Amino acid sequence: MECGSGVLPFLYLKTSPVHSVQWAIGLEVLLLIDDPWKTIMTTDHPNGGVFTRYPDLIAWLMSKKARDETARECHKWAYDRSSLGGVDREISLYEVAVITRANPARTIGIAHRKGHLGPGADGDVTIYDLDPAGLDSNDPSAIRTAFGRPEYTVKDGRIVARRGEIVAVPEGRRFYTTPYVDEDHELEMMADVKEWFKYYTVGFANYPVPKRYMKNPTPIAVNRPLEAVVRR
Repeated sequence: MECGSGVLPFLYLKTSPVHSVQWAIGLEVLLLIDDPWKTIMTTDHPNGGVFTRYPDLIAWLMSKKARDETARECHKWAYDRSSLGGVDREISLYEVAVITRANPARTIGIAHRKGHLGPGADGDVTIYDLDPAGLDSNDPSAIRTAFGRPEYTVKDGRIVARRGEIVAVPEGRRFYTTPYVDEDHELEMMADVKEWFKYYTVGFANYPVPKRYMKNPTPIAVNRPLEAVVRR
């Protein structure tokens, strides 16, 4: 596909002033927004923040001590050019659940089946070996360990991993959006898009991903008109 022609090796360094500021900015944004329902915790995987480092990210958000320890290893710009050093907030487990589960599900339109434990949910659950009442933000290593090695990972009500070991491989789904667009507007838009495609390096017919390539496709309806919802 377009722009998938090469890989550029790149190392982020704690000693780099720019990279240190980049580290601080992401944490600063999440910590300075009071309402967790207005934020989502994510990383630019695999470019700059692989998702396997989520336990570190969660520890930084839940523990000022963890942030200060990392900042001491970074270029001084991390704190000099940001307000992160003066932020005392440490988010709770509830807020972690919101910014990593509930709000992402709500934002992309699948809150009816993801991000909660109520009726109709898919049964995706992660069980961690930690005591919410006894969680100590001054022990960030315990936070990293707990989130880095869940006791159980449950997918669709089935245990798929235990203590880091894969015990089952579920079939999985391929979610995709099906936005509602007025047919006349869609025809007009597609004519314009096809005209611009003559300047691209791939043909229009080769650009979409056909459903036959999608394993167990699961659509997410977007902007469905009210009358369609009522009929359903």
